Amino acid sequence: MSVKKITFKVSRASTYFTLGAVRFYDEKGNVYPVKFHAKDQLLENTFFIQGTKITGKVNTTNSYSTYYFVDSPFDTDKPTVTTYSQRNYWLSSIADTISVSFDIPIKISKIDFVPYCGDDANRKQNAVEITAINHNGQVAISKIYNTTSYLINQIYTAQTDELSFYDCQFFKVNNRLYTTVPLNINYETKMTSNTSPSPFVASSSSIYSTTYDAWKAFDGKNTSSDCWITLTNTTTGWIQLDFGTPKRLNTLTLTSRYESSAPTVSPKDFNILGSVDGSRFDKIKEIRNQTGWGVGEQREFAFENAKDYRYYRLEILANGGSSSYTAIGEIAFGYKGFALVTIGKQSKKNIFNYGANSLEILNMPIFQKNYVLQKGVLDSSDGLWTKKLERKPRSIKI
Repeated sequence: MSVKKITFKVSRASTYFTLGAVRFYDEKGNVYPVKFHAKDQLLENTFFIQGTKITGKVNTTNSYSTYYFVDSPFDTDKPTVTTYSQRNYWLSSIADTISVSFDIPIKISKIDFVPYCGDDANRKQNAVEITAINHNGQVAISKIYNTTSYLINQIYTAQTDELSFYDCQFFKVNNRLYTTVPLNINYETKMTSNTSPSPFVASSSSIYSTTYDAWKAFDGKNTSSDCWITLTNTTTGWIQLDFGTPKRLNTLTLTSRYESSAPTVSPKDFNILGSVDGSRFDKIKEIRNQTGWGVGEQREFAFENAKDYRYYRLEILANGGSSSYTAIGEIAFGYKGFALVTIGKQSKKNIFNYGANSLEILNMPIFQKNYVLQKGVLDSSDGLWTKKLERKPRSIKI
């Protein structure tokens, strides 16, 4: 089934509403790797599914204190086993519902979830109601799962006939079968210095001190001291990342510093620049009036870009009002788009594995073309593999 939104409504047996690890599976039975640029948010957070174009949002109306977060159940970087000390689950004494939505429909074959979390009896749940909305906005699933066995960390599975049905759309030109696959490339740089790991190189126009060096904005962490800060009494400047080789990027994710000064020290007006040689920069995008930053807040900016640049730079023109410095918690670049796929053999397996939910994106430019191949002698269990061509595909006349 292609799903746009899933809601989990829990029924508590005692004091708290809780929900532990939630895992979504694709049509092949693999867990979707759900990732968060900025982890541990109380009420709302955005995510991406690694290796795809799919992004989304999780939200609720209440989370208990600063230990139990709305993103914890869905974060596949966190373990499925919950303990009191880890606090890697959502808990609330007020709200009973937590939701996840996807920007484009996602194929889901089953859902695993953990209702009874931690090691305290006041976290028992009587039931979990799961409601799924499909790509047409219709209720595809609305089912209540009894969880009164009260076993800590027991995994329950939601799997129905509706979850096993998929839309598979293609188009044919000159007797060739084509489809599109989403791309969502996120560069998790996880830097440990300005030049490590290779080939990344981070640099900036100034730094407050070596504690707040440029690479701190590309290390995948965000604390009050784990960020980039400009020189004292300097609020403008730039920070950039050298990717080592040219990349075509069209998304920027900024996360504010995890500190109470975030509303005033975060960038308000800035430009995104690109360069092939590190000397001459093209202005790719102007971004203005980014005010009201929360502590550790994450914002994503999309921009049009039809060129491969090796260097990407943020040119900061103004912050939220501080005269002391400008600070950024995390910076992440990425690419969202689609690849055109030629289906070599019109087999049932190919149609099931590569059929698209929708072909509405055919009016968008596509810069990558893949081929699905199948040989007479099988080299793998599926006998299928793709070949990536690093060039713009020829046009297709319809």
